Amino acid sequence: MDDALPTGWVREYEGRNGAEYFHEPRELALSILPRYDSHNGRASEMTASAYLVRVHRLFGDDYWTPLTLGRTATLAEAKDLALAYMQRLHRQGDTRTEELAAIAGVAPYTDDLLVRLVRTRSEFALRAVAHRVGDDVTVAYERDDADALSANEARTRCRRLARALVADGDAPASVVVSTGDETLVYVAPPGEPAAGSLFAFDPDARLVLPGLLDDLETLLARRQRDGSDSEREDAR
Repeated sequence: MDDALPTGWVREYEGRNGAEYFHEPRELALSILPRYDSHNGRASEMTASAYLVRVHRLFGDDYWTPLTLGRTATLAEAKDLALAYMQRLHRQGDTRTEELAAIAGVAPYTDDLLVRLVRTRSEFALRAVAHRVGDDVTVAYERDDADALSANEARTRCRRLARALVADGDAPASVVVSTGDETLVYVAPPGEPAAGSLFAFDPDARLVLPGLLDDLETLLARRQRDGSDSEREDAR
């Protein structure tokens, strides 16, 4: 990576096995972490097989957890992804883009990233996530302490919310419904109400709209374009 970093970013270190950057006033860190096929031997003597790029909130909100931007094959690719995030955080000049929105804007799609981002945005109020394609519904995530969401239940909710969509134009469509038992969000691609994703939250979830919907639409559009495979290793 060139010596010059986007405004506000400071290079803590860069080495052959990784890197770390901070955003002043050092409340946000961006790390490049090596991954090895074998754990035998010293890290300094080994060659990494892949690299994880992760964002960490150092202070402030207790509900923030490290989020993986992506997994790359080379250190150079990891630095390019890290730089894209740094630039995204300030893509509008002096107006700072919110940290999670920047992740949604640059990270390759995985279901794990989607779940982690939404859990963080909702202060861990996310109960379940399901993806729908026609009559086929896959439950992608269920919180351990939440009531199990069957595919049939998810399908019923998806159909009900899809009927409430206003799917005019080229933009993704979304609908939010709150009851005494839960809050549901359904997001579908333009003109495809039967190919959306369902998000179930606790009834008292503090959802920041429309920011959350913007991020969901960004990530799910990438899911439609790039595929839905999720590498669980990214979360480790």
